[in-house]
Amino acid sequence: MKRILIVHDRQTQRGTRRRFLERSGFEVAMINDSEACLTEVERSAPDLVVMDVLLDGPNGFEVCRRLRTRFDASELPILLCAGIFQSPEYACEASAVGAQEYLSSPLEARELVSKVVAHLNGKAATSTSEAGPLDASNPESCGDAIAGGPAYDLRPATP
Repeated sequence: MKRILIVHDRQTQRGTRRRFLERSGFEVAMINDSEACLTEVERSAPDLVVMDVLLDGPNGFEVCRRLRTRFDASELPILLCAGIFQSPEYACEASAVGAQEYLSSPLEARELVSKVVAHLNGKAATSTSEAGPLDASNPESCGDAIAGGPAYDLRPATP
């Protein structure tokens, strides 16, 4: 049975995604922050990670970047999800850090399951949902997002 790791800081979102995937025959583990994600991936070697962008600790882009130093896309597909960061620039950042998909939340059950199945079967091309296809290997499509590291600072503004 394929094992999926869901990383999201909100229990309701983790639980909803878990139910979608378990009903489709996957074993699902849930983590609520980025540091725990890095530890869990090393400990349990999931087959795929579904991760929110906005997390406690390093954001999903940074966690994806860190995981890519250890695992390539064929070893560990990563699907990044975001509810408020939905512009093409964020999708491009996701591609630049090595995510296979950048999905807009809320996710439909069918879409999540189909993306997971496609990536586990190796039949999905790196792409993005909603924002349109962007390719991090094409500097013109990504602009500054790949020029010098993370293009967006997702930390809360300090007074």
